[in-house]
Amino acid sequence: MAAKLKEYLAGDGSLSDVKKMLGDKGLKPIGACYQAGLMFPSGKTRDEIMKEFSENLEICRYLEIPVLIVLRTMFLLLKRDTIMNLS
Repeated sequence: MAAKLKEYLAGDGSLSDVKKMLGDKGLKPIGACYQAGLMFPSGKTRDEIMKEFSENLEICRYLEIPVLIVLRTMFLLLKRDTIMNLS
């Protein structure tokens, strides 16, 4: 998700405010960037990433954003046996 949106929501802003602002300007979001790290197999890092992913999906759902870009950057750094265990 955009850092500015996350900053706004961390302050006094709400998703309702954002949705209204977009509507008032006649804007409809077509995609959100980005979610990375979903390929971590386990542990605290995965739990944190899955929590962030869930929050990002909720933002997309509420704002009617049809696409969330997911990167597979960490996938390339995993060992072959770890990758095989993911399937």
